[in-house]
Amino acid sequence: MVFVVGFIRLSSRQGVQPVEVNVSFPTIDDVKSLIFGTEQDLEPDSVRQLTEPELELIHAVQISPRASWSEVGHALGIDASTAARRWKRLEHRGLAWVMGYSDEQSGAVMYGRIKCDSSAIREVGAALAAAPWTFMVQRTDGRYDYFVAVALTSATHADAFILTVAAMRGVTDVAMVTLLHTFHDGTTWEPGVLTNPIPRDGFVEFSSSRRRRTPLSDRDRSLIDALGRDGRASFTELAAAAGISEATVRRRIGALQSEHRLHMRCDISQTAAGWPLTMLAMLAVDEDPAEFARSIVRRSETRLVVATTGDHQLLTQFWLRTPAEGYALQRRLWGTGRGVRAVDTVMITRQIKRMSRLFGPDGSAVGFVGFEPFTAAHPSLRRAMAVTDSH
Repeated sequence: MVFVVGFIRLSSRQGVQPVEVNVSFPTIDDVKSLIFGTEQDLEPDSVRQLTEPELELIHAVQISPRASWSEVGHALGIDASTAARRWKRLEHRGLAWVMGYSDEQSGAVMYGRIKCDSSAIREVGAALAAAPWTFMVQRTDGRYDYFVAVALTSATHADAFILTVAAMRGVTDVAMVTLLHTFHDGTTWEPGVLTNPIPRDGFVEFSSSRRRRTPLSDRDRSLIDALGRDGRASFTELAAAAGISEATVRRRIGALQSEHRLHMRCDISQTAAGWPLTMLAMLAVDEDPAEFARSIVRRSETRLVVATTGDHQLLTQFWLRTPAEGYALQRRLWGTGRGVRAVDTVMITRQIKRMSRLFGPDGSAVGFVGFEPFTAAHPSLRRAMAVTDSH
């Protein structure tokens, strides 16, 4: 398998221009400084809230992530240069971004919780965030310290992964479950706060294709990786990053999207969007779990609904404005008489990594780690995960 090169955009809060660093693995110290910052950076409420015009712009890009600025501007009633300038400002501040990804980049996904020594919380968090196979890392309250989502080349590598994490310095407990089915993963999530939602007509859509699928080529993977870093990069920039011609880039993006093998996603800083909290709930459902899952995926709070192994059927995540909203949500969704029981519920106290994006203390995106599914044979495995030699 081709190893995906990592990428980090160093924060520019102090007036320093962003720096792009290409490395085979971002060092744990680099990631630690990005996600935890310095003492003066520890202001979780310092990121400003998105304005209505900014949310409208983000919503337009969510509808069609690679639409031209002319299309976006037309939908918003502004000129293309204004739309592009506003977007660049949001992107530069880590408040909104576009990325591409493929479900075929991994053979299996696991979710899990990790407990560590109190003296090693930052080191373990940085090591997990620096690893290319973790696409979500969150710190939680409750008995465990971290919740993670991990991509594997195959489900047969699950045991090797668990043993690897268990051998990390400072880790004292690991509890993992395997993804069985995804009902909702945030790809189609929208803020739901606009006074006048933007109509979807006027944007170019890719028609579906039922062609027989072939495995993703190395060039396809390189292209998807480049789109993961910057989903709105120009065809020329993508061609240079993937090592293919511009014509091939245009053709492959169209083909991969029409075959539903490439997904484009516009995401935002949840803090800036006014949803600073995340609640994780593992639910046991007496009746049909799929029916209950479908009943909650359209709620504006819902970010993740998946079926997994374990003593629960569904693993869910919800974005919240206040802890009180979490209690109200519990009563509405799995209150008495609904046949739904929360096996465990915890609050995410810190978003560290989501879809390979790194987040600083204030909730803004500060970097990106190249994606690579876990395999037990990876040559840099021990160094990347800070594994001890005593286990």
